[in-house]
Formats: sequence, C-alpha cells, structure tokens
Amino acid sequence: MMQKSTWAMLFMWFVSALACYGLNLSAAALKGDLHHNTALFAFMELPASAVAVFALEHPRTGRRTSVSLFFLLGGLCCLAGSFCSTLPFAALTLTLAGKLTLTAAFDANFQYSSELFPTVVRSTVLGLCSAAARVGSMLAPPVAALLVPGVPVPDPTIVPLLLAPSPFIYNLSSLLTPSPPQLFGALSLAAAAACFTLVPETKNQSSRAMPNVVIGSLADLNM
Repeated sequence: MMQKSTWAMLFMWFVSALACYGLNLSAAALKGDLHHNTALFAFMELPASAVAVFALEHPRTGRRTSVSLFFLLGGLCCLAGSFCSTLPFAALTLTLAGKLTLTAAFDANFQYSSELFPTVVRSTVLGLCSAAARVGSMLAPPVAALLVPGVPVPDPTIVPLLLAPSPFIYNLSSLLTPSPPQLFGALSLAAAAACFTLVPETKNQSSRAMPNVVIGSLADLNM
C-alpha cells in the first residue's frame, strides 16, 4: 500500500507543478493584454493558499477528498477552457479557476505528504516528491512552447538539446488548439483518480507515524 501511495504522490507533485507553471506560461495564448493576464495568474496564488487551508481543516473534508477535488476541478476547468476559444472572457475565467484549484492542490500536497509517510522515511520521500515537482516545472517551458501557438522555437545553441528536440516537434503546435492546454487538464484528472484510489486518508489518523517517533524516543532513553 505504501509503495502505491508513494508513486501516486510523486505523480501528483509532478502534475501540480507542471500544470501550475504551464498555465502561467500559457497566458500568452489567451485573448487580452499579456501583462494583465499574467498579473491575474500571479494573484491566484493568494486565494489558492487560503482555499487549501480551509478545505484541509474543514470538518467534513479530509486530505484525500480535498486534494482529489482540487485536481478534479482544475482538470475540468482546463478542459472546458480549451473549448472556449471564441469566448475570451469565459476562457480566461475558466483558466484562472483551473490555476486557483491546481495551485491549491500543490499547496495541499505539502501537508498531505507530511502526514502520509512514517517518520523514518518522511524526509526522504518528501525530497523525492520535491524532485518530481522540479521535473514538472522544468518541463513546463518546453511543453508551453510546444502547445501554445505563437511561441518561437528555442535556439538550439542556447536551450539544451533535451528541451529543444527539433523545430519539427515544435511545429506540431499548429495541429493543437490548447487554450489553455488540454494536456494539463487530462493529467490533472489522472492525478485526481490516483489520489482518490491509491492514497489513504490521513486526517485525524496521526497514529500512522507516531509509533516511529515513540520507538526512537525510547531507544534514546535506553542509551
């Protein structure tokens, strides 16, 4: 069970980072002023943190339900926004809602992961989760360049070959209409399913990690 939860949590961290940073970079694909849209995306970070704290501490919702709903709502908003290219205000509103909920999922992952894993492996697994998020954030720029029309192909002499495979791959953007990218929505829905089915609830169940703390303290006393 712990192995499945670990892989699911790694995937959730990866998706949340990829989607959050990718949505920020995909603001260029939305109608309206680029600076205004970017400011709105940045502002969504503030209410997202408040929403995450409220949902995690609400008596009727636990960690698993809250994080699953954040990913589910974020994915649905991203997918819905991709079909509103002719309705600029609706596309912007849905994208901002997706940004808010996915950022809330990203924030909630910190609390959820800290409660999920035992003390003896918590720091190690949290380091792995953070590394998975960093991989997602590193992939966000090339994915945005691939999916968002109008983004120039990176210069292979400046961008590493891994992040700029070839101009041919970036020309695939003409075959896609992600505004916002449908990829972020699909991955968010997959993360919601992984969270709800593979990761256990941890709210009011801190005894999962307590035995390790008690054993370590007793061992220190016996020494």
